[in-house]
Amino acid sequence: MIDFKYRPDVDGLRAVAVLLVLFFHAGMQTSGGYVGVDVFFVISGFLITGLILKEQRAGTFSLSEFWIRRIRRIVPASTVVVAVTLVYGGVTLMPFDYDELGRSAVAQQLMCSNVFFWQSAGYFGGDSELKPLLHTWSLAVEEQFYLIYPFVFVARFRTNRAAATLGLLMAGSFALSEWGSRNSPSAAFYLLPTRAWEMLLGGLLCFLPVPSRLSDRQSNFLGWMGISAVLTAAFLYDSKTRFPGVSGLLPCVGTGLVIYSSSQKLTSLGRLLATPPLVGIGLLSYSLYLWHWPLIVYYRHTLGETEPTTSGMILILGFSFILAYLSWKYIETPFRRKKFLLTRRTVLAAATASAFLIVTSSAYIVRQGGFQANADSRVVAYMSAADSRHTIHNVNLTPNQLKRGEVPILGAKEGRVTCLIWGDSHVMTLVPVLDVTCRDRGMKFYQATHSSTAPLLGFSSVGKWSLGEESREFNQAVVDYVARNRIDLVILAAMWSTYADDPGFSRCLKDTVEALRHAGARVAVVRDVALQNGNVPRILAKAAYDGRDVQRIGTSDVEYRAANATSEQAFQALDSRHVTLLDPAPYLVDIKEIWRAEYDGTAMYRDAHHLSIEGAMRLRPLFRKLTSGVVARTAAK
Repeated sequence: MIDFKYRPDVDGLRAVAVLLVLFFHAGMQTSGGYVGVDVFFVISGFLITGLILKEQRAGTFSLSEFWIRRIRRIVPASTVVVAVTLVYGGVTLMPFDYDELGRSAVAQQLMCSNVFFWQSAGYFGGDSELKPLLHTWSLAVEEQFYLIYPFVFVARFRTNRAAATLGLLMAGSFALSEWGSRNSPSAAFYLLPTRAWEMLLGGLLCFLPVPSRLSDRQSNFLGWMGISAVLTAAFLYDSKTRFPGVSGLLPCVGTGLVIYSSSQKLTSLGRLLATPPLVGIGLLSYSLYLWHWPLIVYYRHTLGETEPTTSGMILILGFSFILAYLSWKYIETPFRRKKFLLTRRTVLAAATASAFLIVTSSAYIVRQGGFQANADSRVVAYMSAADSRHTIHNVNLTPNQLKRGEVPILGAKEGRVTCLIWGDSHVMTLVPVLDVTCRDRGMKFYQATHSSTAPLLGFSSVGKWSLGEESREFNQAVVDYVARNRIDLVILAAMWSTYADDPGFSRCLKDTVEALRHAGARVAVVRDVALQNGNVPRILAKAAYDGRDVQRIGTSDVEYRAANATSEQAFQALDSRHVTLLDPAPYLVDIKEIWRAEYDGTAMYRDAHHLSIEGAMRLRPLFRKLTSGVVARTAAK
């Protein structure tokens, strides 16, 4: 077994981890820098397990003392950061954002912010970059792990049995992680059961024999191979990578190799990691992680619609280092070295009191709705569009569900004329208007949708939320369903611009239309709506908050046509005798040729590219005209 002792190279590895996260959050060329969190998880599992084993061998291990040490290590600095974030948010954030900040602060104090952010947001893009406490999800995962993990050792297993237990737990967690990354990506990203294997991997390192039989050359090779794996993930992964699951192996196993290779004596990499600059950053890593994200978020809030500059981000990161040093010196270190709160009772009392103060203060913020009463009514109205979860009738079918006929039915459910909508999340936003229109026409309509999956035969969609390899099977199953149920009308809609650059896009579109015709259905293709320059409800609310003219906000039609030129070429190549092109532009573009973000005080979008219910309802004349023709032709048969 590896002896537990202070390892300066591990502090240096912490520095690598936190720098990857900082560069990722600052948008500095590390598209997969989020794997720095995974490096932290492996390190944490290694250190915690080593400490427990060392104390067990000495006969001094105590559950209560273990948790008290965790409180001293984690709570003081995080409490200060959360408190400062809440206070500053009160003078910076709009009511909607302040309300959510209050909710997230409560979740953070209850050690479940990972659950909160899993239920309320994704991690990549969109509003996630405007949530000041988003980064606390990883702290919650570790805190939950610390609560449960020591019980594995309470039974005082023999060494081999403890290692076997950890191995089984790790295998189960990893299998769940891989399954979750495919079937429930957000849950797999945020929750402990799908992340525990990373910390368990670090723990298993402690049970490995010291690499005494390895030559220096072999140890050096392992170390450099490990850090190369971590950096490869940091530079090649991105928001579309299916993660964690199998993709998590690269940074996690790489971290394990770095730690293990220097467990007997420092390798060349270990000596590099043990240099004072990296060790110094490693010592600051916890406070640096805590402070950098709220600073970046508030910087983004200050900029509004303007994108952060590289120089601005560098200044923010520099300020993060200053706050991290002060936090480490005057908060972390004194509490960890027991200069304050000398007894267990005082530690628990102080932790309970600070949690109570933050929870009650945050609960008051939530109860006041982020103090909406003090805001312009338009601000509240615009932001409500972003909170409208029912805007998207979120249905992600699988090929097997289609084959079994498990497809949602809407509209006039007993109607004789049938319609099916097929596409990604953009077609989901059209459900409210199609539901109303089909009910008015006495039409039954079906929803065959899956996020980020193009409605095209023979087309393989890629991306975190798509069906990936199953997309071809899914799309064929839709066509088979249309033929089997003798659907009268099929409406295709999607965020076409994300698929159109594929060389096979135009051919797949033609093949799809032809297959649907042979299945007996009429086909309509809906052109996409414009991509706006940011989250529309937030932009509108900010403009109203600042007293600016919201009617000038929107994407120009010139920009729209440039972004959709490739898909438009494919549409024009379709046979107009057999396919109807539906254009939303006449209903959403004003006389100044702007795809308006709002009309009549209402947001047309729920984010940057999904229509709100009100936005979709503006297209009602478009679908009324289409469905009236289908009903008339069907009646004439």
